[in-house]
Amino acid sequence: MFHKGKLFLTVVLDDAEILNKLVSDAILGLDLNPTSAKKVWLYYIEADNSIVKTTFDSMGLAAKYLNVHHTFINKHLDKWITGGIEGNYLFSNELENLEIDKLLKISLLRKHNNLKVWSYDANTLELITDAFRSIQKAADFFNVDYRSIKII
Repeated sequence: MFHKGKLFLTVVLDDAEILNKLVSDAILGLDLNPTSAKKVWLYYIEADNSIVKTTFDSMGLAAKYLNVHHTFINKHLDKWITGGIEGNYLFSNELENLEIDKLLKISLLRKHNNLKVWSYDANTLELITDAFRSIQKAADFFNVDYRSIKII
């Protein structure tokens, strides 16, 4: 396995020619420059299940667009994490039709605790606070378990 400029093997190789061939075959076609920009495809699933695809020339631009730290991009890139980053799914290549179908299915499983939440007084219907970024944030504000909040 090749990782961060190192080759890891489960056997000892004494033949330099075989080792050189193995390394050249292993890195063929790989972009080993960690400073080069990596393209990112962002897929956002709308409420009506339509998909908005945006392409960024670098992870930094995707992070700036989503207003998150670049480490969030690394954590979510190609991971198929339910909910993505606020409904945005990130990939290192453009998805094909079967993968888009899979993405739609995953987005349907998304927990609703990533949705914006507004809180109103139940008797007067007066708005209590500005929007919370998630059900969890609302639960934290009111010091209750997020599962006790029912969305209408």
